[in-house]
Amino acid sequence: MPFLLKPLASRHLVNSVINRSKHTRASNYDGWWTLVLQQPDQEPNVAFTSKAPIAVPTMDTTSQPSVSSKYESGPKEFVTLKGEKIQLPQKPVAPDDCCMSGCAYCVWDIYQEDMEEYQAEKAELRQRFNDAGEQLPSSLAASKKSIQDQIQDEMDPTMKAFYAMEKKMKGN
Repeated sequence: MPFLLKPLASRHLVNSVINRSKHTRASNYDGWWTLVLQQPDQEPNVAFTSKAPIAVPTMDTTSQPSVSSKYESGPKEFVTLKGEKIQLPQKPVAPDDCCMSGCAYCVWDIYQEDMEEYQAEKAELRQRFNDAGEQLPSSLAASKKSIQDQIQDEMDPTMKAFYAMEKKMKGN
C-alpha cells in the first residue's frame, strides 16, 4: 500500500531529509584532471611537431579516364560504308552515383536520355546502310530489348527495387 502523507507533514519530512544530507559539489578539476595538470612538462611528440614535409599521395589523372565522362572509355569502333570510315556512337556508361532520395530529375533519367540519343544515332547509321544497299555490320544490329529494359539490366538489385518503388509512388 502506498505511503501517503498529509501536506504539512510531507513538507516537514522533505525539509528534514534535505538538511541531513548536505552535499557539496567537487571542483571540475578534482581527481584525474588534477593529476593530468600536475604532470611535469614532457618533450613534445616529434611525430606531430616535425617540420619535415608530409608526402600526400596524388593520382595522375593524365592516364585515367575523366570521371565526368558519360561514355565508355574503350576503344572506338569504326565501320566502313562504301569506303568511308564511320565511327560508331559510344554507349553511355550507366550511372553509379544515384543518391536514392527521389530527385525530380535523377541521374537515371539523364542516362535514359543518353541511351535514347545513342539508339537514335545507331538507327540513323542503320538507315544509311539500308539506303546504300550495304549489309548491316553486327555492331549496328538493333537490340530486341526496349531502352527501359536495357536500363533495368544495368541496374544493381538495390537500385532496381528503389526505382520500382519510385515508379509506384509516382503512379507510373
